Amino acid sequence: MSDSEEFVDFGEAVGRGFLDKLLLAIIDANPEPASSDVAAAKRRGDRLRDARVALFGHPNSEGRPLVSDEAVLRWIGTQNYKDRAQEGTAKSKGRAEPKARSGRKLVEAAAAHFQLPENAQERLRKKWRTTGQKWFEVAMYHDDVPEALEMNLLKSVQKALLKEGVLMELRNIER
Repeated sequence: MSDSEEFVDFGEAVGRGFLDKLLLAIIDANPEPASSDVAAAKRRGDRLRDARVALFGHPNSEGRPLVSDEAVLRWIGTQNYKDRAQEGTAKSKGRAEPKARSGRKLVEAAAAHFQLPENAQERLRKKWRTTGQKWFEVAMYHDDVPEALEMNLLKSVQKALLKEGVLMELRNIER
């Protein structure tokens, strides 16, 4: 890519960009031995950062975080939607319902999922308090078509790279 060309990551607002998913699929297919799940998850992030530096000379596009606040909030909205749906289903069947997690617990889960620094949690809690209903509704009405198309493209790339001996593992890629 020349200096005049601009890389546009259309997936940033909804989660990891396509390129990160592609790199993670290759990383996941070529694991390193790790002492624990926590160490493996941290190392996965380090390997992604190393791959981006090797390919582009920097860890992410123009110094942006690897994941945007909007992507994290969307993930939290999806988790909140799932929690509320499970709670409603249990109530309708007369079972003791599992309570939907609080905003604080959801932000903590997101921080662990996305490996966010601790200072990001308070900022995300504030954003969730003011925009949480919007992200809940995005999750509720989302039809997964963009993710399905992206996964189909990743599978096509996987097939092409396999012919060249490059393995990809798509099971752990976020949709």
